[in-house]
Amino acid sequence: ELPPDTYQMGEQVFSVFFTTELVLRLIAFGKRFFTMPSRAWNILDLVVVSMQLLEESFAAANYGKSVSSIPVPLSLMRMLRILRLVKIVRA
Repeated sequence: ELPPDTYQMGEQVFSVFFTTELVLRLIAFGKRFFTMPSRAWNILDLVVVSMQLLEESFAAANYGKSVSSIPVPLSLMRMLRILRLVKIVRA
């Protein structure tokens, strides 16, 4: 079963937002991005955004097919994105 169009659009909007935020932080902090005290969160953000982009790539390649054809571990990344949102709200 395919997810509703509004869900897919929401995924894409968040994907663009978080990717833009990560790129801007990488540009702003440079090498310090990986060495600053909050580096664990930064690396988590990098992994989550990378997996999100990978998931979006799979979704684009499988357009019109069932969501179940996307590898299962990628659904775990959705839960990590929730963790990322919690981190943003806490800050």
